[in-house]
This record gives sequence, C-alpha cells and structure tokens, in this order.
Amino acid sequence: MTEPTITYGPELNFDGRNPPATWPPVSLCMIVKNEEDNLAGCLASVADFAAEIIIVDTGSTDRTVEIARSFGAKVRHFAWINDFAAARNESIKDAAGDWLFWMDADDRLKPDGPAKLRQAVASGMADVYMCRVTSQGAQRDSPEAVVEHLRLFRNHLGLQFRGVLHESIMDDARQQGLTIARTNISIEHTGYDVDIEEYRAKSRRNLAIINKKLADDPGNLYWRYHRACSLTIIGDMEPAIEDYEAVIANPPSSLNWDIYVYQAHTGLMNTYFDRGDIDDARRVLAIALGRFPERRHLAILAGIFYLTQDEPAAALDSLLRAKRLSPKSDLLGQAWPPGKLEWALGQVYVLQGRLPYARDAFMAMLSQKGEALRPEPPAGLSTAEALFAAGNVDAALQTLTPIAAGCPPALRLLARIENRQERWRSAAVCLCQAIALSAPRPGDWETLAEYVLHTRHFASAARLCRLALQTDPNNANALNLLGFIAIQQNNLEQAMTCLLQAQLANPAHVWIQDNLRQVAHLLKMSLPEAVHQYAMRMIKQRHYMPAATACSYLIQLTPADPHAYKSLALALNGLGQTADAALAWQTAEELAAHSR
Repeated sequence: MTEPTITYGPELNFDGRNPPATWPPVSLCMIVKNEEDNLAGCLASVADFAAEIIIVDTGSTDRTVEIARSFGAKVRHFAWINDFAAARNESIKDAAGDWLFWMDADDRLKPDGPAKLRQAVASGMADVYMCRVTSQGAQRDSPEAVVEHLRLFRNHLGLQFRGVLHESIMDDARQQGLTIARTNISIEHTGYDVDIEEYRAKSRRNLAIINKKLADDPGNLYWRYHRACSLTIIGDMEPAIEDYEAVIANPPSSLNWDIYVYQAHTGLMNTYFDRGDIDDARRVLAIALGRFPERRHLAILAGIFYLTQDEPAAALDSLLRAKRLSPKSDLLGQAWPPGKLEWALGQVYVLQGRLPYARDAFMAMLSQKGEALRPEPPAGLSTAEALFAAGNVDAALQTLTPIAAGCPPALRLLARIENRQERWRSAAVCLCQAIALSAPRPGDWETLAEYVLHTRHFASAARLCRLALQTDPNNANALNLLGFIAIQQNNLEQAMTCLLQAQLANPAHVWIQDNLRQVAHLLKMSLPEAVHQYAMRMIKQRHYMPAATACSYLIQLTPADPHAYKSLALALNGLGQTADAALAWQTAEELAAHSR
C-alpha cells in the first residue's frame, strides 16, 4: 500500500530570537460561543502580534462578548447553522490586515509563539504558514495528538474555508498554487482537557454535522473516520468499531496518512482493548506495526500492550526498538509525553528482576519529566500517612500525589492507597518505581506479586515470588502465592508442594490453610486424604523432601494416625535420616497397637 503524499514549499524553522520591531499588520479572526473560561487566556497568549482582533460570536449567553471587548476586539454576531466554514468565513470577510491568523478560544500560543509569528509574516517566504497544533488529554500520561493547520495566510487572495467540520483553506490554497510552508510554530489546544461531559457534548454536536454529511454520501470514509472518533468519545463502541474497521480496510486518500489513518489504527486498537477484545486489539496492532514500522509512538504502544498482557519479553523487545527509532517519527499524529518510554521500560525490568536496569530507566524518566530522585521523605508525607490511617483515602491521595514523584517512601504509600482503591495496576507501577529507585524491602516482592496477581498476570507474579524466595527460601507469603497461582493454572501437585512448604514455615497463616482446603476440594477429597495421597506419590517418585514435608503436616492434621508416621518413616529413610525414620516407624507401631 502506498502512502498518499502532499507536496509543500519550504519547511521553515523560526527561532523567536530578535523578532522584527515592525511587521505587516495581522488580523486575528476567531469564532466563539460561551468561552468565558478560555477566551482571555487565548487572547493574552497572542500578546501584541495582532493589529486587529475580530471575534464572531455564535450565540454566547455568558461573559464571552464582554471579555472579547475588554481586549479591544471587534465583535460580530452570527447565527449558528451547523457549518464551521460559514462561521469562519464570516470572521475573515472584512478583516483589514495584510495577513490573517485564526485561533479557537481553547488555543494557546506558546511563549515564543508571537515572536515566531512576527518573523514569519516579516519574512514573506510563503503565502500560507502551517502551525503544529498539539492537544493533550485530561490524563497527563496519555498521548499527545499533533496535527498541522493552515493558521496564518495572506489576506485579499480570496481564500475561503471549506468544510462544515474540520474546516480548512487548503483546497483554495492549492487551486491558486500558493506557497505553503510547514513551520515549527506550535499552538497548544486545550479543548480535550475538559470535563468528560463537556467533551461528550462537543462530540454530539459534531455527530449531528457528520451524520448529515453521511446521509448524502454513506460510503465516505473521511466522514466515517471522524464519526468513529466522536462515537468513541460518547461511548457508542459498536458503530465506532464498524467505521474504524472500514477505514483501515481501505484508507482513503482524503485522510492524512501520518495523522488520521494512523489514529484510525490506534483508535480501533484502543477501542477493542477497552472492551476486553484482546485478540482483535492484537490483530489491529499487528496491522499497524506492518504499516507504520518506523513510528516510535506505536512501538511504545505495542510495548505497553504486551506489558498489560503479561508478556514482558515481547514488551522489552518493542520498547528497546522504540529507543532506536527517531522521535521525529512522531512529529505528526500522536506522541507520548516525555518519560513514557522509560516509565514502561522500568516496569519491565523490575518484573524481570533486573534492578540496575530498572533504576536507570526510572532515573531517565525523572530527568525527562524535569524531576529528580528524592530519597528523603518530603513534607506532607506524614500528613498523608495519618489521613490514610484514619481511612480518609481521598484526602491522603490528594496530599500525596503532588509529592510522590521520585520519592520511594511516598511511592510505597501511594501504592498502598491505590491498592485500597482496587487500582492494582497503578499500585504495581508505584511499587515498581519505589523498589527500583531505592532497594527491595522485606515483603516488597510478595506485595508486588499480589498487586500483579490481581491483574491475572500469573507468570510475572510467580517470577516475583521466586525473587522473594532467593533471599528467604521459607518465605511463607511467597510460597502461598505460588501455591495459589498453581491452583489457578490447575497444577494441583505444584500447588500442594508450595502450600505444604508454606504451611510448615508459618502454621498460623490462615490463607495457606484455605488454599490447601481448596486443593483438596478440587481433588474431591478430605484434606488429610489429599495430603496423604500427595505424600505417597512423592515417595513413589523418590521426591523425599516434599514427601517428608507433607507427612509432617499430615501428622499435625491426624496425630493419632499410624499411617502418617509410617509414610514419614519412608520419606526420612529416603533422605538418609535412618535414625529419625526408625523413631517414626516405632511411633506408628505404638499407635497401631494402641488402636487395637
């Protein structure tokens, strides 16, 4: 499959240093409705770049118009007709500037943005300048979406916006053969960092426009892609999946390959994943990896996916491949925030017991996020501990979250809080970081295994238990967890081996006894019968140590049973402990005689 290409003019990088003192006049043109929370921030970010501000209001009922006028804007009113291009064209029709620049109220220029824009219009090196628009979701560790918009262009050329939704001047600019330049000018779009209901309301508004277009052209994959995005946001997954599947089956040339076709693949994969359709998510991931092999974002996404499926080796392969790929591969479409790759790598290394590598990964994560290791307890930790002990979990979490990064004591407490809230994956991540950034404390490996076990990652949980047993071969908690894992995998012999050793290590451990009874229940036997059968099987296989362990526990269960002592004698004799074996046999004879 060939990728559709777009031919542009020069790719221009403006440094924002020493911008011109004078530049051609620019009209800032906007359309707004009920944006009192956003508009002032947007206009303030533009600083002195615009000589004229034109704001078209489409029906505000709040203080939007008042705020616009306080910035000296010319305010016009326009009846909303479900057509963004019509409203946008209304905003530019009487603009007086030599250049036009458009923004939405939830856009923000970065601090160097006005200076770079001044350099762009003063240079005259293009007729139309593209800006990179980045959008960050409400969750700060989610991917950043990156698109390009034709935001700055010469006035008086008759350029018009086209498209009732996702409007653009691209068609007109191409028809006129204008010079279109990509730039490094960035705009932050905050429209996705809103309350979920507000986000869904915008999506429903868009759906009404999209469905009208599809009523006239049902097979239009451009609109089906945008409908899938809106349907996903409002939670209508079945029709969203149908639209996404249609798009990736035959990506239309009208969709930008690097942005929208790519996001159709990741959107479909994430939708399947969120529904628990892991096989379909894996299928779509494989398609995406074949089509976008150089995308760093996708390699990291694959690593995270494999990590959620308890496949740390596959996760490591993908994440190490991501390290070799250029970050420039994610200039458009989607990109992870700094440190995400190292965040995932650190978890994989902890799960594999490779702590030096894990520490390096998490230290790199902190560095990329502008944070540092803080081994000493920060101010506020004791307050969070007291709140948690008092059962005020929400307040403890609110106190702890801002101070936990890079601080092992705080991360350990945060892990306990997340565990209490049954957010086990998050609890595991916090404890992974604490273990790697300091050192494992007694009980850390078993605790981490418990968190991981809640996500049904049996292989990783078992590996963590074995790490605990390396320093303490009789660690009852680790042995019990291994026994529980073996039960879940229907390996009842292995379960009995681990649980009996755990029982002897800690006879008072209630969960061990419960798990032993569960094994007996699955074998459809009483607990003494199950233990005795296991002991005799181990003796027959000449596995005398687990046999002796089983017999010792059997004697605790049935102290007057001579068969238990005879079995113990056989096991001890197999171990070469002949004197103890003779004593056990003698006890068996005495009990048998007494019972006669």
